[in-house]
Amino acid sequence: MNRLIIICGNSGSGKSTLIREFASKYENVEIIKKYTTREIRSDESNVPEVQAGCSKEFMKQFEYSYKLLGNIYGFSKLEIDNCLSSNKNPIIIIGNAEMFDVLLKEYGKIAMPIFIIRESSISELMKNFEQQKRSDKEIETRLQNINIATTDVFNPRIECFEQRIILNSIGLPKKGLDKQFKFICDKFDVDLGKTHR
Repeated sequence: MNRLIIICGNSGSGKSTLIREFASKYENVEIIKKYTTREIRSDESNVPEVQAGCSKEFMKQFEYSYKLLGNIYGFSKLEIDNCLSSNKNPIIIIGNAEMFDVLLKEYGKIAMPIFIIRESSISELMKNFEQQKRSDKEIETRLQNINIATTDVFNPRIECFEQRIILNSIGLPKKGLDKQFKFICDKFDVDLGKTHR
């Protein structure tokens, strides 16, 4: 079965790492790119899941859009639908409660939300961000996103995620996320297709 895989989670939980890994590994997983007016982050040159620095005018073209921390995010419904009709699994990161609800309502049982919880203290996250050479402004924004993802998206909708929760601890190898994601996909009969490698 093909699904719209919606990845949620707090900032620094491993969402981008996970979707890049699976899209490069499995032929039936395709990243839906989001576009945003926010500034480009230090680790975002030429990444498949987001294009930052877009103008407000450019953002008007998207069927799906939302605001988060004063920035506009948008992506294409047509791209999702084309992906599903090609027997692929579109995968996208969503950090906004209203957009999450829209996708669940629109795609129903095809939508498969997964929440990644990073089990770590704020001080551990700060240390991790500093090691990644993130700017003070970027760290501040990411810390704001942690509260939004958990309190606005996850807590009021916990039943939507059922058993689709991935735990990520500081220092957990990438394989730990991969294995949990693969287990969830197998359990919910998601056809990931053949591996590229």
